[in-house]
Amino acid sequence: MNASERQFYDTYIRPHQNGPALKLLLFLALGDASSEEPFVLSYRDLAQRVGLDRHTLIHAVRRLSDFQVQGVPILERVEKGRGRKSSVYAVHLPKVGVVDK
Repeated sequence: MNASERQFYDTYIRPHQNGPALKLLLFLALGDASSEEPFVLSYRDLAQRVGLDRHTLIHAVRRLSDFQVQGVPILERVEKGRGRKSSVYAVHLPKVGVVDK
């Protein structure tokens, strides 16, 4: 485990091993969201896929958006338009070395 992976694990995963943010992170890492393209799903659809309540998912997204590895955010809002399905997020797991491309 390199230094960035150790920092990621110690800072984020270890304190929240059973938390909703970890569940969301694993879903993103193992699914199509780990590609270079922005991940487009409504909170409701993503919550159903991950198996979380929508409000719990929103909180988990905010926590992942605040966390950075080597200055690169794990999850970044790249678009914010109008309406209910307006937020588009980019997942930067390959860039921070959490998953391979």
